[in-house]
Amino acid sequence: MIIMLLKEELKKKGLSARGAALEIGVAHTTIIRLLDGRPVDLETLRKVCSWLNVDVATILNSPDKDEKSLVDKFACILQKNPGLRELFNEYYAKMEHHEVSLLDLEEVLAFMVFRAYYRKP
Repeated sequence: MIIMLLKEELKKKGLSARGAALEIGVAHTTIIRLLDGRPVDLETLRKVCSWLNVDVATILNSPDKDEKSLVDKFACILQKNPGLRELFNEYYAKMEHHEVSLLDLEEVLAFMVFRAYYRKP
């Protein structure tokens, strides 16, 4: 999971491994090591996770494989987006009180997929 997050953040910020390393406060070879899937020490992982705005536990608890489960993907999205996490928590509370249903959520997600599919670059 950390490889995917790191690549995504590098692309989003337009940074090289060296640029990211400067921002994080680690050697650029450390970033390259992570991108290659090699281990780093816990303190380095903490620094990288802080830069990615992701909880270390999320990374450590994720399965070590290329294909992530839907739950892992969703957890990653919520971890990186506090606003979305708050909205989801509010929605979940409404579901618990039977104010909205899973069908409502399905319709919202279907619209998101529709919009992503037809969005012009």
